[in-house]
Amino acid sequence: MPQYRYSTNGRPPTLTGYVVSNVVRIRLNDLRRVAPVIDAASAAGANLQHSLRFALRDPQAARLRALAHAARRARAAARALAAALGLRIVRIASARETGPTGAAPSPRIGQQAVRMQPRTTPIEWGAIRVTAGVNLTVVAAPR
Repeated sequence: MPQYRYSTNGRPPTLTGYVVSNVVRIRLNDLRRVAPVIDAASAAGANLQHSLRFALRDPQAARLRALAHAARRARAAARALAAALGLRIVRIASARETGPTGAAPSPRIGQQAVRMQPRTTPIEWGAIRVTAGVNLTVVAAPR
């Protein structure tokens, strides 16, 4: 990208040089390699690193497991409510997914990581939380 110096006296801009950038995207499956790869990129001359992102390899499978877990919890809650009211669940009339779903990654750089890895880029691993909610409508009858 050309860089210019602009004059305040109405003269045409003067070309002063160029800025060159190169974007490299790296995907790793081994979290232990994140800091060494960042360090190697810096040693090779990279001076701007951004968009460090952690994601699940198979987010759909994790979402389905969370949804199944939410369904089991909703069913258990419905049974507990029915029992407390002297009822029994006859059948589930409907079930639907509710609430926010998906994966929320949370990588952090922290002081603990700095103490643990003094010679590498500090990366403190967070958790990728996958959530799901289920709303059940049940038909209940007296015991």
